[in-house]
Amino acid sequence: MTQWYKLDSLKLTYAEYWRFSKSLQNFLDIIFLKWIGKRIDFKQARPKLDGLIRCDVSEFGEKASMVKELISDTEMCGFRFQFCYKTQSLGISQVCSATLLSDDGLILAQVNFCRTQLGAITNTILSFNCVSRRKDNGTLCTIDQPKLFDLPPWDERRHMIGAQPKQIIERHRSWIRTASHEIVPTAKEELEDLLVEFENRHLDFYITRGLFVPMKDYEVETLKISLKPYVEKPCAATPESKLHKRPSRTKRSVSQWMSPWN
Repeated sequence: MTQWYKLDSLKLTYAEYWRFSKSLQNFLDIIFLKWIGKRIDFKQARPKLDGLIRCDVSEFGEKASMVKELISDTEMCGFRFQFCYKTQSLGISQVCSATLLSDDGLILAQVNFCRTQLGAITNTILSFNCVSRRKDNGTLCTIDQPKLFDLPPWDERRHMIGAQPKQIIERHRSWIRTASHEIVPTAKEELEDLLVEFENRHLDFYITRGLFVPMKDYEVETLKISLKPYVEKPCAATPESKLHKRPSRTKRSVSQWMSPWN
């Protein structure tokens, strides 16, 4: 039976709350919830992975053509497309990734797509990152998204917010040339196992920190029931309720993190 884990908002640091907040008032509002011991329901859960779920570019929905262009642009920078995949999750958000590997095997590039569905409202985010594996099992990651969660000590990151994939690739290549740790290549045959290891290693770190906690069976069933109004689109004649408004920045940010490279 799958063991699901949920995020415990009370274990977020003040710095993490600040990064999730769209304004000072929003920060104060969610900090107040922390002070009174009220947990935020993110309506999202994830398990430890046994493997990846392979998928097609069509899974990227309305962003599929853009994803294809990004894949083509990345291939022109010395990468080879490997596969698309999504990870098992339960909630209002789903993350899909297109994975490419550099010709020398030193850099894994990913085009990540996150869709959050709240009734008739759909929010989508595309992101791009490059990852390299250090000989000591640490990682170097260059990404176009801002920092959200406090990172494991072995995960070094550089954030180039809003940068184009070519810029990220160039900066990452420059970084690994001067890195203090030896960078080891990845063979395409071991790529899937490596991605699963990345996902589970990040989750293990946050479980140890107490940020992700195991869910009981009744909690999983309650989550499934609570998701119905979020994933079922209301009929056109039904007035829009608060339930179907655009998700808050906090929920969007946490849903992005369903992949460790988002």
